[in-house]
Amino acid sequence: MKIKSIEALGYAKVLITTSAGAVGLEEGKNTAFFVADKSQEFAERILEILNNSILFNQIAENAYNYAAKLNQNNLKSLQQILSKSLN
Repeated sequence: MKIKSIEALGYAKVLITTSAGAVGLEEGKNTAFFVADKSQEFAERILEILNNSILFNQIAENAYNYAAKLNQNNLKSLQQILSKSLN
């Protein structure tokens, strides 16, 4: 996972990243962020987002919720590991 991608999602930023930037985050593709690997795809997504405020706001909200869920899952896993280590 790319920490910069997760950080952007956590700040409710609309993210357009490459496939490499989305590794480990595939579950959120097209709902919490967009993937584009070619310059034309990036340009099309940027224009789509800038011209559609409803889409912009929905993706931003989904981004934040997706990052929060990731953080909760990671915290839960860490707590389980730590509780096993202490026993």
